[in-house]
Amino acid sequence: METKEVPKHVRLATKLIILQQCQLELLDELKDTALYRLDIKNLTNNLTTKLEKHLEKYLNTLDDEEKDLSFTSMQRASHKLLEISLEELHLMDELNTKEK
Repeated sequence: METKEVPKHVRLATKLIILQQCQLELLDELKDTALYRLDIKNLTNNLTTKLEKHLEKYLNTLDDEEKDLSFTSMQRASHKLLEISLEELHLMDELNTKEK
C-alpha cells in the first residue's frame, strides 16, 4: 500500500487535538485537590470541542487508516508523557538535545 505524505498543517491539527485531550486528563487527575476548578475544566472542554469542529475538515483529509495510525501513535506518546515523572521528562530532553 502506498503511503502519502501528510501535510504539516494536518499533522499539527492532529497533535493539537490530542494535546487538548491530555490537558483534560491532567485536569481530571487534579479533581480531588485544591488545584482543581470545574470552570477551568469546562472551558477546556469547550475549547477542545471548538477546536475539533474547526479542524474537522483538515483532519478529514486523512484516510481512515492514516487517521487511526496518527491518533494511535500520538495518544501513546501523550499517555507516556502523562505517566513519566518530571525528572524522566528532563532526562529525555537532555538525551534529545545531545542527539542533535
